[in-house]
Amino acid sequence: MQEKNILLKLELQPNTTLDEVLDILSDNIIGYDESFSYIEKKLVLLMLRSYSISEKVTINFKCPHCNRVNDQSITINDIIKEPSQQSVDIKGVEYKVKFCVDELTQENLHAFTHHSEDEIDELSNKDFEVLFNFINDNRYMLDFTYVCKCFSCKESVVQCFDDEQFILKSLSEDDVMSLYNTVNDLVFHGRYSKYDVDNMLPFERNIFLGLVLETINKLK
Repeated sequence: MQEKNILLKLELQPNTTLDEVLDILSDNIIGYDESFSYIEKKLVLLMLRSYSISEKVTINFKCPHCNRVNDQSITINDIIKEPSQQSVDIKGVEYKVKFCVDELTQENLHAFTHHSEDEIDELSNKDFEVLFNFINDNRYMLDFTYVCKCFSCKESVVQCFDDEQFILKSLSEDDVMSLYNTVNDLVFHGRYSKYDVDNMLPFERNIFLGLVLETINKLK
C-alpha cells in the first residue's frame, strides 16, 4: 500500500521531499517523467490528491488581524487558470494552446502548442512573434493563492498553499495508526482480503468502511 509507505516515510523522515514521494508513486502515475519541473511535480501530487481522495482540502491559517485560527476548505482544481482564448489563426493555420506550466521562452514555444518544433521553426519571424505573444497572453497558469475569510473578524486573508510539506501531507487524511485500524476493520468485519484493501483508493476505502460500520450497527 503506497499510502502507508508515504505516511511511514513522512513520520520517520519529516524532511521528505517531493522527489522521494514521487519515487514511491511513479509506477502508478501515467505520463510522469522525472524531468518534470518543480512546479509540475507539485501539480502532479495535488491532482493525485484530487483524484484519489477529494478535490477539497482543508487549510489552517491564523488571521493576522485577530489572531483567530481558522479552517477553510479549498478546491484543488481552482489552481489551474485556463487561457481566455484557446487558439489563434495565423495565415489559415490554427494554433491551439496546449497545457504546459513551464516558463515560456522562444526555445520552448512548441511545448505550448500542438505543433512540432520543426513546424514552429518554419514560421517567419513576424508570425513567430505573433504566436509567441498570443501564447504569452493566453497560456495556462497556476495560482496557488487563495483568499480566505476569517470566521471571527470577517477580514480577508490571502493564503498560499504551494508549501511542499502541505502538499505531501495532503496525500492522506489518515495517520499510520488510523490507517491500520481501517485496514483491520475492513479485513476482519468486512471480510475483504488484505490485497483488495491495499488496492482501494482512499475514497473507496472510506466508502466501504462506512458501509461496513453501518451494517455492523444494523446487526446490533
